[in-house]
Amino acid sequence: MRPVNATDRTAAVACLAEAFADDPVFNWLTGHPADPRPRLRHVYGAFIDSELRKAEHHAFAAVDGDEIVGVALWHGVDAWRLPLREVLRSAPAVTRGFGRFVPRALGALSRIEKVHPREPHWYLGHVGVHPDHQGRGIGGLLVQAGTERADAEGVAAYLENSKPRNTPFYARHGFAEGDPITVGNRGPSVLAMRRPPR
Repeated sequence: MRPVNATDRTAAVACLAEAFADDPVFNWLTGHPADPRPRLRHVYGAFIDSELRKAEHHAFAAVDGDEIVGVALWHGVDAWRLPLREVLRSAPAVTRGFGRFVPRALGALSRIEKVHPREPHWYLGHVGVHPDHQGRGIGGLLVQAGTERADAEGVAAYLENSKPRNTPFYARHGFAEGDPITVGNRGPSVLAMRRPPR
């Protein structure tokens, strides 16, 4: 495992697009396209570009040989909210990703941010393992990349879980279930999960 660098961009974006192709929240946010991966590539391209512009980022890639098989986008204490300039730089790609459902996506983000903890914490914004490589412990390594930093700093870790089947996985890494957050009218929910420092 290593930090994502500029030469990894295309492979890291593709890996996340494959990992989230069956994500119930993203599919609802984009109107359930037949193939969500092109839209996901726009959105994750914007997210990874934003990370790579930081002086210090916490985007990690799990690598098998020359292949990126998993990616995690962690945010350190007080770094989980994008500055306005990054929001503006990401807007064209995000608009291509969500299309006419941009208002739905913005509404979901607002609902999620309202309950985001204000205590110091490390935030796992996104973690995904390519479907061909799931079940090998790669996701656990990507999660530990941030939880170990959180423990070293004596602060909590936090995430929103969009796939109910992943709840036991996060629980094994010390995350406890919080309240579900409905992302919109008749939309799915994400589960807030917090991990106290160890």
